[in-house]
Amino acid sequence: MLISRLRESAYFALFKCHNVRTLIIADFIETLAVACLFGYYLKMLMYDMGGAELLGIYSTLSNTLLWFTPMLGGTFSDAFGRKKMILACVLFGVLDLVMLAAIRFHTAKVILALLLQASFIIASPARAALLSESVPPEHVGRAFSLQLFIENISSMVSYMVFGYILSTADVYMAFIASGLLFSTSLILYMYTHETLKRKMTQPNFFSALLKTFIKGIKFVGKRAHLLLLLVYFAFDGFTSSIAAPFTPAFLGETLFLSTMEISMLYTICGIAVIIGVLLIGIVVDKLRKSLILLITKDAFAFPLLLAFALAPPLMAAASMVALAFIEQFSIGVNRYVVEKTESEHRSLVFGLINTVKQISGIPGPLMGILLWKISPRIVFVTPAVTIPLGIIILLMALRLDKTS
Repeated sequence: MLISRLRESAYFALFKCHNVRTLIIADFIETLAVACLFGYYLKMLMYDMGGAELLGIYSTLSNTLLWFTPMLGGTFSDAFGRKKMILACVLFGVLDLVMLAAIRFHTAKVILALLLQASFIIASPARAALLSESVPPEHVGRAFSLQLFIENISSMVSYMVFGYILSTADVYMAFIASGLLFSTSLILYMYTHETLKRKMTQPNFFSALLKTFIKGIKFVGKRAHLLLLLVYFAFDGFTSSIAAPFTPAFLGETLFLSTMEISMLYTICGIAVIIGVLLIGIVVDKLRKSLILLITKDAFAFPLLLAFALAPPLMAAASMVALAFIEQFSIGVNRYVVEKTESEHRSLVFGLINTVKQISGIPGPLMGILLWKISPRIVFVTPAVTIPLGIIILLMALRLDKTS
């Protein structure tokens, strides 16, 4: 039954495209290589080194140092091509993982992790643009859903595989395995086809970047609905960053869940995400009302986040699973960007959205540290009660979009 539904929804048809096949397999391998190391190991390492304060400081530091990287990556991608940007970042990731395996100092590992995070962020606009330009317009939502589906399957496998490695062998073995997997994805990316059709070549590297950046900024500046969308992501990035770094600590320290229970909860959340991306990708392509879906997501998130913060452990865990499911409505944003942009500016717009999130997320963890000292529950109540303001911004963007 599920297989026939997937075929009807054209998920299987997407694999007929060479770029989609290659990107999906490479993405699976990349996520397998780093999901557990970033999602659990490095966060717990920092928590053991300095508690919730260090977690908050690391999140603030990463946003402070990396805020410009998505915009830079998007500009480079629009100027010189999606494929070159991805290959450069993955090659850097391989070298970074080799150094992570060789270095034993915790502080150095945190710095190298920050650099590896930067390589992912820089490449993300190019990946989004390459995927969206490799499929027909009516299948863009499903393409992003398929990508998220594969990433979440890979994350679950990563937690099992690398969780076993970390529990039975020295941590450097995990980084070596991760580096080898990364090298495989690098080879796969070499076989992708470039989708950006550049009208002219620029002899000077920096002038090409500057010209591409200025043209992209002018493109966005003339469209009020895109500007309001950036305002929304600035607001959302700030409020969500208040609580995000503290979720593992909240589950263990406040809800008193064991490590095994936390692992099971994250696994269940992964299953909810997998179901969500498959269903919502179809909805996005059928309805083509991306902003309405985003408003719907926030409307559900408001009571669920409050329940996560204030309810007993069982209800809080159920709320976390539900939040993981409805978060997949954000897929609609990717389709909205594809619909409202031209290919020569698309990667930069994806980068601008990520850059706005990075900048707005700088003060959030610091506020989270202060709120944590008052009460861990307030860390999650605060972003919950601000959600209605985000909905108002989206309603304004929707109205401007209809009149433009």
